[in-house]
Amino acid sequence: MEKHYEFDKDLYIIFVNYEQAYDSINREELWNTLIYFDIPKKYVNMVKLCNNKTECKVKFLGELSSAFEVKSGLRQRDALSPTLFNLGLEKVIREIKHSHQVEVVNKEIILAYADDIVILGNTRQDITQTMSNLVTAS
Repeated sequence: MEKHYEFDKDLYIIFVNYEQAYDSINREELWNTLIYFDIPKKYVNMVKLCNNKTECKVKFLGELSSAFEVKSGLRQRDALSPTLFNLGLEKVIREIKHSHQVEVVNKEIILAYADDIVILGNTRQDITQTMSNLVTAS
């Protein structure tokens, strides 16, 4: 950013935050992502076992509903959920970097921390295309 300011060059920035990040995870895609990162199959199966047959109950006006199965997303407050989410997001970011070449300082076009992403580009078209790729890949 300093170099863009120093040389009076345009820099476009989009800030993205995944709302309810853990709820948005597609489990089948996540299992494929673990395999993509060469996680041994036995560990992938253990993670699957921990996330299958997830049930929830809703408390409304002091009364609990009957249990229902949740087939997507990750468990809240589970120690493994942040790592699983980050692996899923890392795959998305890698796919975007390989599919769309944008020239930016240090060739960084996407910065990510937890569920927050910053997209940088030299033109409005660059960041629009990258944002479109992010939406498609997510």
